[in-house]
Order: sequence, then structure tokens, then C-alpha cells
Amino acid sequence: METETPTRTPCGRHGWTLLECLLVVAIMAVVFAATVPLLHSEKAALDTARPMILKAQEARFALAHVATALRQARAVVEIADGGGPAAAIKFIAGDGTPKTFLRDAPSNEVRYGPSGSEAVLAQHCTALSIECLAADKQVLAAASASLAKTAGVYITMTVADPNGKKGPTTVTTLVALERTRPAVVVNEIMYRPKPSYGAKDKHQWVELHNPTADPIDVRDWFLWTRDQNDPDRILPDAYHGTGTTVIPPGAYAVIADQDTELDNEVLKNGDFEGGTGDWKFFLGPWQRDFGEAASGNYKIYLCGVGWTIMYQDFKIPATASGDVRVTVRERYNPSFERPDVRIRITNRSGVPLLTVYNGGCSPDWTARSADLTALKGVDARLEISGFRANDSRSWVRIDAATINWGPISRNCVRLLV
Repeated sequence: METETPTRTPCGRHGWTLLECLLVVAIMAVVFAATVPLLHSEKAALDTARPMILKAQEARFALAHVATALRQARAVVEIADGGGPAAAIKFIAGDGTPKTFLRDAPSNEVRYGPSGSEAVLAQHCTALSIECLAADKQVLAAASASLAKTAGVYITMTVADPNGKKGPTTVTTLVALERTRPAVVVNEIMYRPKPSYGAKDKHQWVELHNPTADPIDVRDWFLWTRDQNDPDRILPDAYHGTGTTVIPPGAYAVIADQDTELDNEVLKNGDFEGGTGDWKFFLGPWQRDFGEAASGNYKIYLCGVGWTIMYQDFKIPATASGDVRVTVRERYNPSFERPDVRIRITNRSGVPLLTVYNGGCSPDWTARSADLTALKGVDARLEISGFRANDSRSWVRIDAATINWGPISRNCVRLLV
């Protein structure tokens, strides 16, 4: 009878030999020994970087917080130069509250909030740069930055490692301002002046009204006519009105090409051809009227030698406010003899109270004006007289004699065409 001899089982099928197990353990020990220092190194690096990561996150939060408010800003008030040791931007937030975003140089803190009581948003800020960008992406000078010009704000913020073990980190943001269009109203238009005023383009104008509670700067705004490819840019005109393009709350601005007649006709008289416009009082009809030309201008025909008088009674209320004055424009035809003209205020009996002008009549339209504040509440008379030394033909022409008062004021600006 044959007996079967037992054979050794291969380790891959039923188990490991002791030698094989020891070999695996040895390999694992070698790998672990090599890995532990690396793990310690990574942990140390993470511990070192964590403060810097937190500061960078803090900086990003600060910029995001300010960007939200800047998008809806009503006005950019002031920009401090970002290239120096400190920078700041002051603006009017959407709720009307003055806000400031700044870097405090001594503490290296970034602060934001109502001006004068800003709260800390981030620390360890070594640099803060704020730049206002125009619509063409050009950087605006800090002194000239304004809401009307600013299309975006670019902010760069650098924070340092509080432990001094890592290099600084810089975060940036670009804020596009979401400005709502101011509610400016086209209040009045002079689009076809009478032929007697000469070139139409020199006497056309548009009056804008600001019905809001905030000032609106229309500088660099555009006005389009029928030709939408040829817009007109609004610029201030130092020769007319206040020379500013800011329309105060409730006020008006007259937009026109540069025109020597505009200041008197619109700003002082309220309308062309002596119309009543928005002013409180217009002189007419005259109590002694020596003729009226077809163009709407009054003529004092000088009859014979001596003075010929035209007058109108008036009374300014004692409670009148604002610019209280009389304005008369006079001229004569140089083809005839030059007469003298006298413009004065008298009482109802003809006793002189104030002389506006007394001298030779002008060959071109010339405004004669005087302050009537002292005559509020007085029964007065505007007297206009022409004088002729001989019996040759002549007359004095008067246009838009007006007495006005009240709080209405206008800026006169022009178009760059």
C-alpha cells in the first residue's frame, strides 16, 4: 500500500511564511520612517502659511464689502493719492451717508464706514492704492475725480504676514459704478428765433431743469439733435452766468452755443423778445407808448428837439427776494443822428429816485441794469427818455425792458460744437 507524502502550500494561495511577513514589515517601517519628516514639514508649512491665508481672506472680504457700496455711490467726494503711505476714498453712499474707505498708516489698519467713525475691516495692510478710471479706462487725477467722470474704481491692497515668515500678498478689485441717470428735465427750447436775431444757430438754446434734491453736474454730457452721429458736448462758459455746469437742486441751466446776446436775453430778461418767461414782472403795455416795431422792440420816436419820454409804473412787493433788478437794452440806428438816452426810476410824480443810465445811445444792443433792492414796496415808475439836439430824424430802440425778482436762477453754459 502506497502512502501520499504531504507537499508545501505556495504562500500565494494559503498564507505567508514568517520570513515573508518580516520582510513586509521591514519595508513598511522604512517607508514610514522616510514619510514622517515630510509630514512634519508639510504641517509646519501649513502652520506658517495659515496666518497669511487668513489675512488674504480678510483683505478680499474688505474689498468686496467696499465694492458693494461703491457701485451705488451717489458722489465721489475725495481721493487721496494711493502712491504714498496712506490712501483713502470718500464718497456719498446710495443711502446718502458720507462714507470713507482708508488705510491708517500708524496702525496698518484698513477701515470703512461713516466718515469719522470707520470700523476696522483688515489689519497688517502695508499699502492701499485707489484709482478712479474714466470711461476710456484712463486714470483720473486724484484732484479731478468726480462721479460725473468716474466710470470705475480700481483698488489694490497689500497685506503682510503678521509673523514675518511669508512674503506679502496683494489683492485687487475693479468696481464698475452703477449710477442711475439723474432726472434732468428739458424745460424749455428756443429752436427757431425770429430772423431779426441773425444766425439761428447763435440764438438757439435748451433750458434744463434739475427737479431733484441733489446738485447735478452736466459737464461732458451730450445733447443729440436729429443727427445722432453729431452730438454736442456740454462745457462751462466763463463768459455767461456762473461759468459752471453744476445745476443746483431745483435750479435751471441754459445750454447754448457761445452768444453775446444770451446772457442778457435769457439770464436777465427770462426770454427772447421781451417775453415774460419765468420772471415775476414784465413791463408792458407802456403808459406812454411811442410805437412798437414789428420785431417786438419798442421805439421811442424823438419828436422835435428836446426830451421824449416813455414810462411805466410798477411796484415790487416788500417781501420780494432774490435778484431784484431792472434791465433795459437800448440802441439806435447809426445811419441817423445819435441821440442821448436816459433810463431812471422815479416816483409816480416824476421825482427821480435812481438813475440806471444817462448818456449817448449805443450803436449795438447794450444792457443797462441796476439793483432795485432798496425800492421794494415803493410805488415807482420806470422812465425811458430820448433826447435830440436838432430836428433830424432819429429814435431810441428799447428791447425787453424787464423788472424781475424771486429765487429763480440760471447757469448759462455752452456747447462744444
